[in-house]
Amino acid sequence: MRIDAYTHFFPAKYFQALVDSKVPDIGKRVREVPAIHDIETRRKVVDSFPDYKQIICVALPPIGTWASPDKAEGIARLANDCKNIIGVKEASGSLDQMQTIKTLCPKEFLLLSGDDALTLPVLSIGGVGVISVAANIIPRDVVGMVEAYQAGRMQEAQELHYN
Repeated sequence: MRIDAYTHFFPAKYFQALVDSKVPDIGKRVREVPAIHDIETRRKVVDSFPDYKQIICVALPPIGTWASPDKAEGIARLANDCKNIIGVKEASGSLDQMQTIKTLCPKEFLLLSGDDALTLPVLSIGGVGVISVAANIIPRDVVGMVEAYQAGRMQEAQELHYN
């Protein structure tokens, strides 16, 4: 199985801002890739490759539309309707939204922290790991924290989290 961690989805208003930006030829380049601004197109493209699974990456900014608390239902719809979407990297900073996602999505849907500082709290509400920036610098500590939590060694996980 291959995983497509899709990090470049832009809702309409951000896509238009990108097209209108002063970056030379950016508008022409991004208009040629509809999966950048149309989640349904993206889903259909990846669904056509049966050995790929999708993870939707939600972040602020610029994906304010997808990361706002009222959009958990949209993520849940995709999780329930699209067989190749197996999880979400959630970086909105809202544990309330993340809990809503866990409640509305299928039991096997993966919740991954997209914010290193929230990894331990995300694990505690049913998350399974992190797509981490810090792991590029301190990989043993990040992996150790997740593994300690999963093994029930909470004190060790907390020590790694706070250090």
